[in-house]
Amino acid sequence: MGICYLQCGHILDYYHGIYIDLDIYAEYSCHLFESISLDNIHEIFAILKDKDIIIEDPLNLNGIFTQYQNLSELEKYFDNNMSK
Repeated sequence: MGICYLQCGHILDYYHGIYIDLDIYAEYSCHLFESISLDNIHEIFAILKDKDIIIEDPLNLNGIFTQYQNLSELEKYFDNNMSK
């Protein structure tokens, strides 16, 4: 069983996506995903859960992405609540 640690990054306007680091530590390997778009973030969470990977999400990023479907609303949330 692996563990996925979610860390807050920053939104890049020119990519129109969310830039976060997903470090997946498995028994023999570590994978790094970068520049994950809002469109496929939920799909990635589903894949991780399906593979029985524990998601450590102290900032509740999964919940934040679920609540703020609109990129501009999500950007305002990060601007107001996350340190840069």
